[in-house]
Amino acid sequence: LFSASPFALVDRAALSAAVDGALADLKSVGALQAADQCGVGKLCLQLLSFANVDDPTALVQLFAGFEQLTSPVLTLLLDVPWAVLAQSGWPVFAMLAQLNMRKGQVPEALNSEAVDGLNDPTGQEFMAYLMAGLQAGNIPAVEQVSAAFLQMGGVQGSSALAPLTALAAQGTGSRGVQAHLEVLRSLQDAFKQVIGSGDELD
Repeated sequence: LFSASPFALVDRAALSAAVDGALADLKSVGALQAADQCGVGKLCLQLLSFANVDDPTALVQLFAGFEQLTSPVLTLLLDVPWAVLAQSGWPVFAMLAQLNMRKGQVPEALNSEAVDGLNDPTGQEFMAYLMAGLQAGNIPAVEQVSAAFLQMGGVQGSSALAPLTALAAQGTGSRGVQAHLEVLRSLQDAFKQVIGSGDELD
């Protein structure tokens, strides 16, 4: 389902087929009634279902208005080490990315340039070089521009998204397992300082 670019929105027909197939498999073995059902798996199925809604405007304030979904998502993002989450095999981040891209289809759901750190020429230039590197698959260029951005002090102002993005981009290269783990730990620690509620998650 997520074999294409991680920056591409999955076709809704493929999402629908994935939801239907997952539900059919779970029903066939009685997993939906199991008392010890996998919480992360259930959450991923919920996220997949929301990403497939007909009207993306329903996603604009999804986490602010749906505590039953927000609480487990925040628990995973804030309390579970991201390396452990990745090793579980559940594509939580891919699901959240699909939700975000669906929300992007609604103009009023987009952050302001100030929130995104794009009201500053430095942030704009960083984003342009970052996207060019990602689309070209040029990982060394992605790491280089991200490191340069962080060394410059990032965007002047209150936006935390730009430096978080740059920090995340530092983990895209092949520098060894330990280096990746350190980047993940640093990124999650920084994330905790910024995101702590459904409103902020939206």
